[in-house]
Amino acid sequence: MTDMKRASYALCGPAVLLLAGCASEFTYVPVRGAVTLKGGKPVTGGTVMFVPDKENKLRKVAAAPIRPDGTYELDTEGRSGVPVGSYLAVVKWPQRKVDGVAPGPSPFASKYAFEEQTPLRMEVVADPAPGAYDLVLDPSGRAERD
Repeated sequence: MTDMKRASYALCGPAVLLLAGCASEFTYVPVRGAVTLKGGKPVTGGTVMFVPDKENKLRKVAAAPIRPDGTYELDTEGRSGVPVGSYLAVVKWPQRKVDGVAPGPSPFASKYAFEEQTPLRMEVVADPAPGAYDLVLDPSGRAERD
C-alpha cells in the first residue's frame, strides 16, 4: 500500500466514524396514546403533533392522525417513533372536509392547536409508564379546571 493510500484511509476513517455517530445521536422510541375529552369520551379525528420544546436539540416534529377510537401512534418525518426528549403536545381538529364529510366544530378548546398556548407538556422516555402519552382535553368553550 502506498503512503498516499495510507494517508487517505487515515483521514477518511475518522470522518466515516463521526458521520455514523451523528446518525445515532437520538434514540427513537414508540409513542402511542389516546386522546379523550375530560369525562372519557374519545376524540375521533384530527392530528396529534409533538413539537420539540426549547430544550430539545432535535428540531423535528412528530405527528399522527387520531383514529376513530381516539388512539394515535406517532412517527417523525416518516420514521417510526419519536426521539427521546421534551415536547409540547399540539392537537388540531380538521378544518376541511375529510373523505367528503365536513368535520363540524372542534370538540375541544382551541388552545390545544397552538404550541404557544397548549398546556400539554410531554417527556418522551425509553420506558414510559402505561398511559404516559394519553392526552385529556377540555371541551371547547370551557375554562380548564384544576
